Amino acid sequence: MCATKRPKKGSFHIKFENLQNIDEEYCKHSDKNDSSKKEFRDNESFTTVEFNKGRIDTTTHPFCVGLGPCDTRLTTRYLLNDFTSSVFGVLHEAGHGLYEQGLPETHHGLPSGNAVSLGIHESQSRLWENHIGRSRPFWTKWLPRAQELFPHLAAIDLDTFLGAVNRAEKSFIRVEADEATYDLHILLRFEIERAMMNQEIQVAEIPDIWNQKF
Repeated sequence: MCATKRPKKGSFHIKFENLQNIDEEYCKHSDKNDSSKKEFRDNESFTTVEFNKGRIDTTTHPFCVGLGPCDTRLTTRYLLNDFTSSVFGVLHEAGHGLYEQGLPETHHGLPSGNAVSLGIHESQSRLWENHIGRSRPFWTKWLPRAQELFPHLAAIDLDTFLGAVNRAEKSFIRVEADEATYDLHILLRFEIERAMMNQEIQVAEIPDIWNQKF
């Protein structure tokens, strides 16, 4: 409904051009060794998801699905010019995965072995993505590792990095929105959907109404 330019998909590398400006443009680089993908898959301590009971793969839109007590599958996407897209995407889906893996295995197939609600499920993913994943303690541990994988990150200090990943700005993509604007994406969709269900607007009008409200 809303046309925006998206960067090309692929493995990623990040570079901060101006350390004084946290609203910087990311430079395009490629990670030919797929270091990021290997890190997410092989280093369980990054998310604490047990990949001996699941896996992580690449897709267009990140998601997590629990197929059983011993099969929790995560997916993410990699952008050439945005380091944070896959990092926070993985952390978000890991929150879902950890909730799935925390359900009692002996209760599988029973109400007590299922998620309480989609709201509780999403609270766990947002907890990991934002409250943990954008926190100082988290990046105090993981920024040095990121600098090992991508040496040009060594020029960025912790405070600058935290400022960059915690900035608030308008964006077209809900799953990559910051904490301040994420809920506005939900409200926008709800308002349009409610108007459509109440027959106050027609489906054909949605793109124009979307653009007006956005």
